[in-house]
Amino acid sequence: MRAKVATLDHFLPKGKFPEYAVLAVNLVPVCERCNHRKGEECDTAEGVLMFHAFLDTFPEVEILKAEVSVGETVSVAYRIDRPDSLDVAVYARIVKQFSVLDLLEYYKAEAISEMVDQVELYMLAGVTGGRDRLKFVLESLAAGPATGNVNHWKAVLFRALAQSDEFLEGGYRRLVASNSVAQSDAG
Repeated sequence: MRAKVATLDHFLPKGKFPEYAVLAVNLVPVCERCNHRKGEECDTAEGVLMFHAFLDTFPEVEILKAEVSVGETVSVAYRIDRPDSLDVAVYARIVKQFSVLDLLEYYKAEAISEMVDQVELYMLAGVTGGRDRLKFVLESLAAGPATGNVNHWKAVLFRALAQSDEFLEGGYRRLVASNSVAQSDAG
């Protein structure tokens, strides 16, 4: 994510669990946005907790998906899907995490910024090497160390771009046009 870790959040909210307020394992690094969105969230009634940054392991099966659309601009929509191999209770925690933190919309906004940031790379690869070169570059980005794991929003974005015929066949040029409009609107 682009957001910087700016604070420590009480995984179990100090308002509900004051006895854990200074317990080190209850403090997790977060960005301001996620800290604000999580707030006092802690569903003790149903036992569905969000993922703890240090104590829980997010599943390594593909859950996060993206769909790329090329029209006047390039857009991305994220969703989560439960693979058959994933336990229902674990999936419920994933749904809660995404819902409370509004991650699908957040990833969408991040993806738009990422695509605009990378437009020169896409143009260079597409113009000099064509569709195959651009696909190779996108697949390399998806597998690179900056993407973390199979469910990192960047890995999912790059895989979706590499699978989009419209994007590979020149749709990336729409990013240049939309970036120019955005820059002139900002100026």
